[in-house]
Amino acid sequence: EPKSLSLLYPKDISYNLIRTKVLKWLIKKAEEKGLMVRSFEIPEVKKEKEITRINVLLRLKGKIKPFLEYLKMVETYNKLILIRNLELYPLGQEFNITITFSFFRRET
Repeated sequence: EPKSLSLLYPKDISYNLIRTKVLKWLIKKAEEKGLMVRSFEIPEVKKEKEITRINVLLRLKGKIKPFLEYLKMVETYNKLILIRNLELYPLGQEFNITITFSFFRRET
């Protein structure tokens, strides 16, 4: 199979398992970088015919340099994780950060 397909989750893994696994990893890595995880949201999944996008939204608080380092760590994950949306709000020396990550499951 093409390498690009290996970056997607296979269809035999449930959406809940994928979301839980990725969310735990994203939170753990954020905390390792000294970012405070204020909250998260897990929107409903809309199953598609070939590839389904799964989103999680994280609300973080922290300094910009550790956040940029965090994004570099996210790139190293063994499956494709894309940034779907990113909002930064300055708060003194820190930022309130709202970020939506997307990852994908094959349906065929």
